[in-house]
Amino acid sequence: MDDLNELMAYGKEFIKYHPAGLKWNPKHIRGVLYDMVMNHVVLVDIEGGKIRGSIGGQVTPNPFDPEEIHLAEMFWWVGEEYRKGLVGLRLMEAFEEVGRILKCTSVVMTTTTLTPTLDKYYKRKGYEHYESTYMRRV
Repeated sequence: MDDLNELMAYGKEFIKYHPAGLKWNPKHIRGVLYDMVMNHVVLVDIEGGKIRGSIGGQVTPNPFDPEEIHLAEMFWWVGEEYRKGLVGLRLMEAFEEVGRILKCTSVVMTTTTLTPTLDKYYKRKGYEHYESTYMRRV
């Protein structure tokens, strides 16, 4: 739990990049991160006491087929200065391994419109594109 403040800082950076123009609500985000750490999956890459990146997800059954158990990614962020290295790849591989350990049948990853290179990466790793999400404010 000592890393919660640093994870919050990464979350604030993510919000700046998110194409939906989401608002930063620190109280809510702290609660979400606390729940993720305590009840779901949060992995961090740390070097020299500094978080270089993190990935988090929830284990959840598919709503139509409860035997299909997903490890669904909720966030994946690598500090800008570490993006050219292997931090993101190591986090992704560890996330998949946790999915296997937890007996998940699949890992579900998301992307934003700002990360088209991830689509190619996912396909190379054997992921299949099933759905896209569209959002309209009402």
